Amino acid sequence: MAQPTADNVEEEVQAQVLVWNHIYQFISSMSLKSVVELGIPDILHRNEGRPISLSRSPP
Repeated sequence: MAQPTADNVEEEVQAQVLVWNHIYQFISSMSLKSVVELGIPDILHRNEGRPISLSRSPP
């Protein structure tokens, strides 16, 4: 097996960065989708931005 060169290592690291960026973007969009589906923005709006305990939040 050939020794990895600096260029090969850099290329592999850049590919890993690209994959992780895609993963985090997907997680971020799924988190936003879940927040909207759960109605959290509406709950916050009804509470006028004040903190709310979990026991007071709607089911």
